[in-house]
Amino acid sequence: MPRLRILDGARNNLADIEDYIAAAGSEDAAVRFTGEIIDKCEHLATLTGLLGRARRELRPDIRSTPFKGYLIFFRYLPSESDRHIFEVVNVVEGHRDLAAYFGDAG
Repeated sequence: MPRLRILDGARNNLADIEDYIAAAGSEDAAVRFTGEIIDKCEHLATLTGLLGRARRELRPDIRSTPFKGYLIFFRYLPSESDRHIFEVVNVVEGHRDLAAYFGDAG
């Protein structure tokens, strides 16, 4: 079973999402929603098989899966044990210009 790792970039994305939702309405709703995203990542890390959509146009090793208008970008990394690491790279609002966000992947 993969282990979950959330990179600093993804943590920053979650903080930004929380700040945005809190400014637009309720801090409780903001905390609840970012908690749901983390719960989703924890759940994905427990699943076997290759999940999500390959996003080679952004980076060769990145995959994504949607969650309530956002995209969770992740990759699988080998580890020293027999378990793989499910690494969350970014969490981005789904309408963003992804090519510009990730820069030139080519």
